[in-house]
Amino acid sequence: MKKFLVVFSLVMIFTLSMSCSFALSKFSDTIGTKYDTAVELLTNRKIVDGFEDGTFRPQSDVTRAQLCKLIVVSLKLENVTNVVLTKFPDVNTSQWFYSYVKTAVDNNIIVGYPDGEFKPNNKVTFAEAMTMILRAMGQEKTMTDKTWPTAYMNEASALGLLKNVEYSDVNAAAPRGEIAMGLYNMVVKIENDKAVAEQEKKAADEKAKKDAAANTPEEFDIVDSTSEGKDDDYYVKLKGLKTKQEVISLLGSKTYKYSKLEEYEGRVIGYDEAKNDNEIEIKMSFEAKDLDSAKVVSTVESDKITYKDKTTLDVAKAKSDYKYFTFLKITCDVDEDDGEITFTKVSNEGKGFDSVKLAKADRILINSDKCVFAIFKDIGLNDTIKKGKVTESSSDAEVDDYHLGIAGATTTSNKTTYVKIDSKKYEVNSKSKSFTEDALVCFTKDDGEVKLVRNIPTSLLDNGSGVDMVSSASGSKGDQTVKFDGSTSTIDTSSTKTYKNYAVVLVEVSENKSGKVVIDDYDVEDSIADIKFAKGDRVLIDKSNEIFVVFTGLSASDTYKNGTNTTKTTQYTVSYAWASGYSALSGVTLPSSTKVDAGSKYTVKTFTKSGYTITTSKTGSITINANTTITVSYKANTTTQYTVSYEWADTALEGATLPSSEKVDSGATYFVKLPSKAGYVFTSSEGSSFKVTADTKVRISWEQDQTSHEAQVEAARAELKAAQNELKTAQEKQEALNTEV
Repeated sequence: MKKFLVVFSLVMIFTLSMSCSFALSKFSDTIGTKYDTAVELLTNRKIVDGFEDGTFRPQSDVTRAQLCKLIVVSLKLENVTNVVLTKFPDVNTSQWFYSYVKTAVDNNIIVGYPDGEFKPNNKVTFAEAMTMILRAMGQEKTMTDKTWPTAYMNEASALGLLKNVEYSDVNAAAPRGEIAMGLYNMVVKIENDKAVAEQEKKAADEKAKKDAAANTPEEFDIVDSTSEGKDDDYYVKLKGLKTKQEVISLLGSKTYKYSKLEEYEGRVIGYDEAKNDNEIEIKMSFEAKDLDSAKVVSTVESDKITYKDKTTLDVAKAKSDYKYFTFLKITCDVDEDDGEITFTKVSNEGKGFDSVKLAKADRILINSDKCVFAIFKDIGLNDTIKKGKVTESSSDAEVDDYHLGIAGATTTSNKTTYVKIDSKKYEVNSKSKSFTEDALVCFTKDDGEVKLVRNIPTSLLDNGSGVDMVSSASGSKGDQTVKFDGSTSTIDTSSTKTYKNYAVVLVEVSENKSGKVVIDDYDVEDSIADIKFAKGDRVLIDKSNEIFVVFTGLSASDTYKNGTNTTKTTQYTVSYAWASGYSALSGVTLPSSTKVDAGSKYTVKTFTKSGYTITTSKTGSITINANTTITVSYKANTTTQYTVSYEWADTALEGATLPSSEKVDSGATYFVKLPSKAGYVFTSSEGSSFKVTADTKVRISWEQDQTSHEAQVEAARAELKAAQNELKTAQEKQEALNTEV
């Protein structure tokens, strides 16, 4: 007996597996019919399935309980409450459809008959089916007329739910095929509506961002001083401007007394030029105490910024969220005695998240109202700020007291020597070594005096000067093995203990047109693991002062003497610009500037844009012996253009999309485009091509490809026959076993 039960179970599993395989394939009785596309979508999503014989049986009946299941599964609905359903006396928890009916009731899809019953086994009518679908979609709530069934069928028709659904009596039983069409229309409409809503929201969000960006101030500067003029005029002197500017408003339309105006001294302000030349309108400001609430950058990765408070900023999302924001870089100076923070420089880095380089220890303030992303630099990662002062700092070594800057000229006045570092004037300590102009300097400062720790001029990058050049760097950032040219020494950036207390500096350098190396930018890093080494980088390790400097941006193959490239010929820049009187032409991007060796030939790039003739001030190949700007002009073509559009010759074919209309020059040959859909042949009223002499509508006809259709039917029959043979073999084995038992 046990043996019989095991074999019977195997036969049942085999039969069920056959059913599942058919559920994901074409059915022999829907191929080439109007149900084909709908049934394929619904079966692929496991909403409906077919029968063991490979058919769908589109003319079979559907019960009310079955439709409940189909709707619940289609929309992935869930029970709202856990209370047992007792509403209908003919529905109980032991029945297969209980959970689906319960979910439908919870979601206000069904209400039952006047006698209180649900009648789960009744054949569902067209009117009942459309009513349940409308309720499931939430459309019934918006209906003003609820006359049943007329109003419901009219609403379903208006929403496209009855597309390709055939019926003559709304109270007649709706077969499986028509129910499938209705469910398909429901799913497609919901998904289309969702896509449209998402697109509209995206467009609204984009407009909101653009509108907000309109509030961004035009200029940014630091207030040096304020003063009161005649007739209650107020003035502010900005560090970046030599002349005083009259203030017509502060933070909006309010006008403040002089005592209030004084508070703006030392602040970074954003302002717009007013109609009068000497007036400005202050729209926003940053002061030192604002840094109390700033977010501190802890780590910077390609896809994520992590702040010290463990919150994160997704880079991909930031590129969208801050697309229209203006990015500011504000350098700070901290008084070593009282911790007072002052602003020394503000620069506009442009718009968009890609326009700025964030670094560890940066402090971030975001003003969404004015679309400004402010980055404050030169405050330690572990410094604590309270009321605009540094109140606590972690000092692991003396290098924490080091400062960096680009040295300017040294001057002497009244026997006192001064030096400018990043445009700020310092008194030079009498014990200090001399500063080298244009060199990166590491220094300490005390009471306004500075003492040089290390001079780092670009001449240190000369070949054989003692600075190591990276010959190879394998691995990724923070886990690299770095080898140096002509040396067996290496650095493993994942083991940073050797340089734990070093001041780590990353310096970006480039060559000017004369080949002289200049410093473009520099950043202080917390560890050598924060640097991505590359071949050609120059590395200076000053063990006595515990300074680790990496110069990046030079070629590994070039040689230098006194900080100048000795391997390259003089180069000139070739750039492109729109000619005077011409604005940028949409759809045409000018090439980037190019460095070209002196005396060499340069081929002028050409441009194309439909409907325009574009010319350049220089054409063909030109010899470059100086910096050259090639201007670009354009004019619209006057050729008459006609519209070629498409329409169906008879009825539209579902699943096939007509090509879009196109503008074509008069007299040009136009090649007709045809839509495609498996199993159908398309023809054009204009043939394959024609000459365009007027607005033309191409009429597209279609007919079913009989060869393709017959091949599909034959394949389905072969698959069905194979399955039937397998089932027959299994049944014969079962009969043999039964005889044996």
